[in-house]
Amino acid sequence: MIKLYNVQSDITSGFSNFLKSSIPNLRKTQLNFLPSLMFGMIYSEFA
Repeated sequence: MIKLYNVQSDITSGFSNFLKSSIPNLRKTQLNFLPSLMFGMIYSEFA
């Protein structure tokens, strides 16, 4: 089955991977918090 939509977990894991590769010295707590914060800020603009 092909996925036709992105859910929050897919988007935040993508943000997490991006942050991990671009800023390698982030702590684990920051990697858990920042992607969800970024998703919430973007989602609030469209809602």
